[in-house]
Amino acid sequence: MRSLYVFFFSILMLTPGLRGQHGSAPNGYYPMGYSGDTFTGQVANTNDSTREIFLHYEKENKSEDFSGVLEPGYKVEMKNGTEHELKVSEIPIGTRLTAFYMKKERKENGKKIKYNNIFKVLFVLPDQKKL
Repeated sequence: MRSLYVFFFSILMLTPGLRGQHGSAPNGYYPMGYSGDTFTGQVANTNDSTREIFLHYEKENKSEDFSGVLEPGYKVEMKNGTEHELKVSEIPIGTRLTAFYMKKERKENGKKIKYNNIFKVLFVLPDQKKL
C-alpha cells in the first residue's frame, strides 16, 4: 500500500513540469464555471484597445506563449488602499505574473472566436515561483 502512495506522489510531482507554466488555482472563491486554469509567464506585449495580455514562458529549451483578454473594469488595489482600473499597458514588459482565465467564445462578423478571458492577475515577485 505504501508503494502505491509513493507512486501517486511521484506522478503528482512530475505533472507540473510536463505542462509548462499552465497550472491550477489554489482553493478560493472563483466565478461560476471556472475550472482552475492559470498561466504564469513574463509579459511580452499588451494591447490597450483589445485589453490583451501576451505572456511568454521560457526555461532551458522549452518555451510557451499565452494570450488572454483582461475583463473590462478590472481593478487593482494601490499601496495607499485605493482601487485603480488597470490598463494593460500599465504592466511593464518583462513583468512576471499569473493569469487566472476561463476559455470563452464570442461572435465577430458571424464567426465564433475562442479566447482566454482573464478575470484575475497575480504579480509574481522575483524570488517566488507563484504567489
